[in-house]
Amino acid sequence: MQVRPLRFRDGTPHPCAKVQTICFSVSGASAHNLAQAQVLGDYLLVWIGGPSEDDFSLCKLYVIAWKQGSVTLVS
Repeated sequence: MQVRPLRFRDGTPHPCAKVQTICFSVSGASAHNLAQAQVLGDYLLVWIGGPSEDDFSLCKLYVIAWKQGSVTLVS
């Protein structure tokens, strides 16, 4: 999976991000599931859910420090 921190105003790369493209691997069955993200200040919360919009189960939960470019698998 790739995450690119962009500015909301114009969609250009965010100047505070040290890494322009953050890459991390999502393995197993969750690699084909739906992903959602939420901006929480200096962090992004990315969760990988079930394989369809009707399945609300949680497969993987990541916290991304978008300014530093680090990714932590929480669950």
